[in-house]
Amino acid sequence: MRRRRANRSSLEREGLRPTRLRSYDERGELFAETTLQAWRDGAPRRIVITRPEQGYVAEFSLDKVETNKAIPERAFEPRPAAGYATV
Repeated sequence: MRRRRANRSSLEREGLRPTRLRSYDERGELFAETTLQAWRDGAPRRIVITRPEQGYVAEFSLDKVETNKAIPERAFEPRPAAGYATV
């Protein structure tokens, strides 16, 4: 039987907002962790993503969060960089 990745979420007690999301690989080792901090107006303003095995850390600080905003279809069209072709 093949083992799957497992996920675990941590919530704050009072508002039940997610504070930490963890993903574990097939061996049960931590694959990725996302922390959600500085909540304001229903959205986190600081997001930190770590992947310990890869030595990867990305930190995002958000000044403005807009939810359910319409996105034009052209935003999803591939735009290869200059000198590259799509095959």
